[in-house]
Amino acid sequence: MDAWRQDQAIFQKAKEAHLKDIEQLLETAKRHNATLDELIKLKSDFEATQKTIDLAKKQQAANKNSGFSRLAGYEPEKATLQNILINKIFEEQSGVPTKLPNAILFFGPTGTGKTTFAIALAQEIKEGAKPVTIDTSEEPDDVMDEIEVETRRARKKYKQTGERTIILLDEVEAIAGRDSEVLEELKAKLTKAFDDDKCIYIMTSNNPTEISPDILTPDRTKYIVSVDPPDFENALAVVKFYFSGLKQQGLDYNRIARAITNRSNGKFSNSGIEELYKQCCTSKICTTDGIINLINKTSPNITQSELYSYENDKKVFLGR
Repeated sequence: MDAWRQDQAIFQKAKEAHLKDIEQLLETAKRHNATLDELIKLKSDFEATQKTIDLAKKQQAANKNSGFSRLAGYEPEKATLQNILINKIFEEQSGVPTKLPNAILFFGPTGTGKTTFAIALAQEIKEGAKPVTIDTSEEPDDVMDEIEVETRRARKKYKQTGERTIILLDEVEAIAGRDSEVLEELKAKLTKAFDDDKCIYIMTSNNPTEISPDILTPDRTKYIVSVDPPDFENALAVVKFYFSGLKQQGLDYNRIARAITNRSNGKFSNSGIEELYKQCCTSKICTTDGIINLINKTSPNITQSELYSYENDKKVFLGR
């Protein structure tokens, strides 16, 4: 079982154990003539826990072919998001008091899957859900106006359904830089996302060192997730995900993944691996040797200089 599904199973088992504990407490409370308020609280806890279990099981069944199941590799990152966000949303929707992050930042080179992560995350929370995507390349004032419109809708939606809205700010550095003319407005919106606007911001960035430190304070952006170019383990998962679509028996996925990761002139991102697969389909390449030959002739979409720059920025960014 994948790491994130293991965490999901552990979460459900813990809730089921808690449910049994509450049942025993209820029986004990009744035998000892507990007060009405005590019985009501225990019953409320029981119902909330049962609802949390039901929500988690329903979503797990719904996501066999969507959500994180459509995102190959990156198991530790998925498990982290399962624990810090998805499980907590299930608890909140069940009436359990909890605190959700105002914002989460994904950063990494172009093509590693940051936006795909955000979309999959929304689907993990609710079947068929999509984040509200706001184009940060527009004029900063227009971006903030759109954020205001969407947060009004988020408040209304939460009041009607109890569901939070996920707002995706792709390449957030465009409005979150130190010299941004809307920096103060953005800080204010991030600060009140959970309590007032009933939403969660998912932000992505290719250049996180350009983001103002004021945006990245724990009360605004509680969690930061790096999405690196795939190492061998992640490349193997991505290769299996795509190249199994060739319907060719006997492909050596390990050799293909090694050919992808053992390059001295750069790295293939997840989208780069997908492009290799598409080229194989177009050119009807369906053998291990043929695929490796194509890989060797194709320049990685993340150059060595871009990779060096990213690794350096990552050290600076995470060490700040």
